Amino acid sequence: MLKKLTTIGLIITMLASTSIPIFADPSTTVNYFNRDIYVNGEKIANYQSATPYFSCGNNVYVPLTAENGKILGFTTKVDTEAKTVELAKAESTQKNYANQSAKHRAQRFTAQQTDYKLFYNPGVTIEQTTTDETLDAEALTQEGIEEAPVDADSTLSEQPDAAIADGNIEEENSRAPKDINLGEAPIFTYNNVPYVAIGILNGIESLGWSSHFDSYTGLYISTNPDIAAKSYVNAKTMATNKNLVDYMIKINGAGLTVAAAQDILFLIKQKSQIYKVDELLVISVIAKESRFNVKAQSKSGANGLMQVMTATGAKAGLSKADLIDAEKNLEFGVSYLSGAIKSFDSEWVRGLSAYNQGSTKVSRGNFSRAYYQRVISAYNVVKTKVVK
Repeated sequence: MLKKLTTIGLIITMLASTSIPIFADPSTTVNYFNRDIYVNGEKIANYQSATPYFSCGNNVYVPLTAENGKILGFTTKVDTEAKTVELAKAESTQKNYANQSAKHRAQRFTAQQTDYKLFYNPGVTIEQTTTDETLDAEALTQEGIEEAPVDADSTLSEQPDAAIADGNIEEENSRAPKDINLGEAPIFTYNNVPYVAIGILNGIESLGWSSHFDSYTGLYISTNPDIAAKSYVNAKTMATNKNLVDYMIKINGAGLTVAAAQDILFLIKQKSQIYKVDELLVISVIAKESRFNVKAQSKSGANGLMQVMTATGAKAGLSKADLIDAEKNLEFGVSYLSGAIKSFDSEWVRGLSAYNQGSTKVSRGNFSRAYYQRVISAYNVVKTKVVK
C-alpha cells in the first residue's frame, strides 16, 4: 500500500507543477518536412498524412497521432486542463500509413506553440487519448486510505519490513512518469495533434530511439536500440539524388543552391508519385522549360518551373504569383502533364506534344515532334544519373 500511495503522490505532484511560462505569441509558421521519412527502414511519404512532420528552427517535429503511435511504437495521453502530454512505449503494430492518398500540400503552415509539459511513463502502456482526462487525486488517495490505513503512532523505522519498503519505493519511483526537459523545443499542436521534436524523443533513454538526417534523402528513425538509424541510409539512393541535384545546378547555371535544388527535387518526387508520372521525365521537362528557375517568366506569358501559361493557370484559379511558387507550379504542372500523357494512351510522343502545343493539335495530327525530341534528349542524360 505504501508503494501505491507513493506513486499516486508523485503523479499528483507532477500534474500540478506546470511551471513552463506562457509564450506571448503561440502561432508559429512552420515548414513542411520536404524529405522522405524512414522508420526502421520503411519509407513513409510525409504528404500522406494530414498531420505531417514539420521543421521549426533546427528541429524536426514528430506528430503524436494514434497511427504514428502504431508505426513508431508509442501511446499518448493528452490532458488539456493540466497541460500535459504523457508518452509511453508500446508495441509497433503497423509499418506504414493505412491510407496512402495525398492529404497535405502546403509547404508552410501555422502551428500553435504551447506551454504543455511532457512526461514519459516507463512503467505502463497508457490508453491513447486526446480527451480532457484528469487524475482524480482525491478519489485515488481516499481509496488508498480505505484499503490500508496507516498507524499514526508507528514510524517507518519501527516497521520490520522498512528496508524492503524503501527498496520498493525506489523501484516504484523509477517507474513513475518522468518529467522530460524540453529545453528550447516546446511542444506544438497542429490540427489538435501534439508534436514533439525528434531530438527530445531520442533523449528519452528507455524509449530507445535514434535518428539520422541526410539532406539528400531524408529523416531516418530507428526504434530498435540495437540498430542505429544511420544504418538504414541507402547509399545508392543518396548518390542518385546527389547526381540529380548536381545536374539541376549545372543546367540552371544561375546560382541555384544545393538546398534549393534539393527542395525542388523532393517536390518533383512528391508530385510525380501523386500523379503517377516518371519523376525523371518531369525533371527533363523542367530542364527544357525553365532550367529549374522557379521565377522564370517568358514573353509569351509562361511562368515558373513548368512554364504554365498565365491564362491556363487562371482557369484553375491560380494567379501569376501562384505560378512562380514552386509547390503550386509543380502541383498544377505535373497534374497537367499526367493528364496529357494519359489522354493519349500513355504515349509520350503525343502526351508531351499535347503538354507543349495543346491537345487539339495533337488530336488532329497537326503537331510537331520537336518538343518531344528535346525532352527525350534531356531524359536520356537524366537517366545516367541513376545509380544502380
